[in-house]
Amino acid sequence: MAPARAGAARVRPLLIVGHVAALAPGLLLLVLYLTGGLGPWPARQVVLWTGRIAIALLVASLAPTVIARLARWPAVLVLRREWGLYGFKYALAHLVVQVALDYGGAVGLWAADVLPKWYALMGMASFLLMVPLAITSAPGWVQRLGPWWKRLHRLAYVAAAAAVVHYVWTVKSARTGPYLAAGALVVLLGARLVL
Repeated sequence: MAPARAGAARVRPLLIVGHVAALAPGLLLLVLYLTGGLGPWPARQVVLWTGRIAIALLVASLAPTVIARLARWPAVLVLRREWGLYGFKYALAHLVVQVALDYGGAVGLWAADVLPKWYALMGMASFLLMVPLAITSAPGWVQRLGPWWKRLHRLAYVAAAAAVVHYVWTVKSARTGPYLAAGALVVLLGARLVL
């Protein structure tokens, strides 16, 4: 077997697992929405779910770099891009669903009501940081940007941190989810600094 084919054969199962892990919560959400399993305020639940999934994937997208270095397993790096892109897509869905369902598509009303709040500004900052990362994630951009590509994509850490802060500030009552996300982010950032 040629080296390129052998490498592709090694990463294909990882990619399949990565896609399934990223798509499964969205499919579950869709099933719950269509079957009335989201309670009396389904639009609100969709906004919350898509936000949580986005944050989980953004934080998870930082893990492959640490795992690759600790375990000397470079194949796992294929998940970094995939989970980052899925995180961006769920974040986009989070924003679109909130504007479309919670505010009936009234962008001005949404902006006036939501954006003045600190937690919303932090979420919007995270989303805006993700936009250039998503655009330049295609392979052709690596050659176009050269060394600047790697520098630009370090913003993934800032975007993930802003998303986690948004999550912590959004949740009014004490819940474990935001603090688990924050703890995972701190561990990954700490490991990244050491490795």
